[in-house]
Amino acid sequence: MADTSGFHLPDLPMDFMRLVLASLDAVSVAKATAVCREWRSLGMEVWRKRTKQWHFGKSSWTALESEGLHLRLFADRWQIDKAALQALESMASPGKREEALTKLRAFGSDCLDVLLAAAHLFKGGPKDGPHLDQALTAVQAVRTAAELRSLLDNDVFDLAHLEHGALCIAQAHAPHVDVFGFVTPYLDQLAAEALARIAAMEGTPTNQQALEVVNQLLFLPRHEDHPFPFNVAAPLFPANVNHEAAWGDDTLRLNSVPLPAPSPNMWAIPPPGFGLELRGNAGDYYCASNSLLHDILGRSGMGIPISLCIIHAAVCQRIGIPVHLLRMPMHVMNGVIGASSPYQGPPARQHMSHAELAALGPSAFELYVDAFEGGRTQSWEAVVCDLSERIMLPILFPPGVLNLQGYLFRMCNNLFSVNSSSGDLASMHVVTQLATAIAPEDPQLWDSRLRASLKVQDCADAEEALRRFSMLPQDVQLEYAHANYVPSIRLQIDQVRRLLNRNGQ
Repeated sequence: MADTSGFHLPDLPMDFMRLVLASLDAVSVAKATAVCREWRSLGMEVWRKRTKQWHFGKSSWTALESEGLHLRLFADRWQIDKAALQALESMASPGKREEALTKLRAFGSDCLDVLLAAAHLFKGGPKDGPHLDQALTAVQAVRTAAELRSLLDNDVFDLAHLEHGALCIAQAHAPHVDVFGFVTPYLDQLAAEALARIAAMEGTPTNQQALEVVNQLLFLPRHEDHPFPFNVAAPLFPANVNHEAAWGDDTLRLNSVPLPAPSPNMWAIPPPGFGLELRGNAGDYYCASNSLLHDILGRSGMGIPISLCIIHAAVCQRIGIPVHLLRMPMHVMNGVIGASSPYQGPPARQHMSHAELAALGPSAFELYVDAFEGGRTQSWEAVVCDLSERIMLPILFPPGVLNLQGYLFRMCNNLFSVNSSSGDLASMHVVTQLATAIAPEDPQLWDSRLRASLKVQDCADAEEALRRFSMLPQDVQLEYAHANYVPSIRLQIDQVRRLLNRNGQ
């Protein structure tokens, strides 16, 4: 038998100890780092790697990351995840649901990772149910509403802000997937393909010729060998992460389960001579997916004018074609500035003040692109004739360029109308939360949010909406609601709360 009397654990190879510590749970790693300096140093490596598992969260966490305080960062985030799962478990009781949702909304994006992991790991099991969906939807709505408010604080208009806002709206409607994580890279890939096609052209093209390349890429029929979507998104979570948290009798052990990308598929980037075949959905115009960018690019290929124009403008902006969305009578089109000018390639992002944007008229645009009609390119005279025939009225005023708030509100208004018609109460509630972030001065929007939150029995959000309505100027409140409006709404909230408490007993 070999003599091991002089053998000590710290004498083990460092690479081996890295593997050992990496396989331990958080408590065991903390104990191991107290053994000696070498193990403490290895433990710090473990904490640094494990903090990479969190994809979402407030920007304040980056300060701890930059200061090298990985153990504190891990401990704080781990506690949030644990508390979030406890709140999620308590949502099964109707009487505790309000308190749980309030806690999850307070965590915001800090608890998004663990909720998404739970949704993936417990999919189809006893823990998968409406409470998990409601929790994810509530947290994503808080996150995206905050991002919309941040976008609207800008004094300049940038098409990138409009794209980001449209993605916020889509993300709120698809809480289980990382919409930003796959739509933005996909638009980048489309722009790269457009640039490659332009580079293959002879001579120096004009902006109009570059525009034709984009139109072909987006609107020509698909190649017969690439008829189905495929997944191009990066995983939302690392393939193997180390984390665990209890949820009832189950344990969420992310280190034991590979997590594939929970994202929809994407249409393949078409080869030269073919496109994505994006088109207007005239047959089912009032469908919610027509307004959601991830559904258009990842599933249906069909949309309404404003959503298709945003996709078209996003690709054009990436490669340096100057376009702007234009509000037409009952329609939206893209206007092209300097179509006959030589194409210069991708410049820095172009910013315009709201005053400069409002001053743009028909003379500023040489061409107009109708994304709903397969990228049809027209002059202003042809647009006037076409729209006059379509709406059977003369076009008496020039196209308008809305500000960011106007475009985002228009998208929310479309979705609210669609969801109201279909009776989708949960989506109606989401849209009202986004709309109040876009136009917080509008009392009617707060009233819509109040009524939507009561219909889905979300007393916590109803209380918040009532509080914000009460903060509006008194004359604004009275213009919309009667003097007893606030007490009557509070009575309705109390009635829903009592009903939930009875059901929870």
